[in-house]
Amino acid sequence: TLARIHRSHVVTPPIPNPVPGTPSEGEYALGWGIAKYDWAARPLLNHNGSNGRMIAKILVDTEADFAVVVMTNAGGKQSEASAGAVIRHLYETYGPKE
Repeated sequence: TLARIHRSHVVTPPIPNPVPGTPSEGEYALGWGIAKYDWAARPLLNHNGSNGRMIAKILVDTEADFAVVVMTNAGGKQSEASAGAVIRHLYETYGPKE
């Protein structure tokens, strides 16, 4: 079941200037996005969301059995960028070393 949930089912087209919490491109896997990051060795699962007043970001590296969750109590583009920077920092610092 996990393999099916984590496998890509839809390739999402690029979205110019997406609203905070929405990825600009990637793939969709039954609730999880699959995205490539220039700072990760392989595509990673992600789930992002915002109600306009807060941001939540989840990143999962299933091969390394490693996950990061970052949430803010403020919404908007600055919070989106900050949460993304924190996700990257935590992944690079504590995630798999390849």
